[in-house]
Amino acid sequence: MVASIDLDFFLKFDPERVSDINAQLGESSAFARDKGYFAYALSPRVLSLPAGWETRLIQLPLKGGLVAWFLDPNDCACSKLIRPNANDIEWVRAGLNARIVAEPTMRSRPGPLTAYKSVRIC
Repeated sequence: MVASIDLDFFLKFDPERVSDINAQLGESSAFARDKGYFAYALSPRVLSLPAGWETRLIQLPLKGGLVAWFLDPNDCACSKLIRPNANDIEWVRAGLNARIVAEPTMRSRPGPLTAYKSVRIC
């Protein structure tokens, strides 16, 4: 998980600023060159998430009055396992090993998309 150099987040109350934020924090930005990592503001509509994810969001105040909302790590892991790419499975395994995510919690998350429940991650 810590080997990843990108950070995805979304602007819950200010989605029209996604392009501006990505220009300032994205892969080709001065921020990325200076810090060695980059961030992408996403729309929650592009993600497949378990039911109730919005109630488990973690907020982080940013400069300029912005607030970034991050997924609960277990919800993020569930989303990554919907279309299990090798790097996504590696990310989830690292989270399990570090005890940041828990397989029973992930498997218990309700939702119409249950593909992650059949993926072998351990």
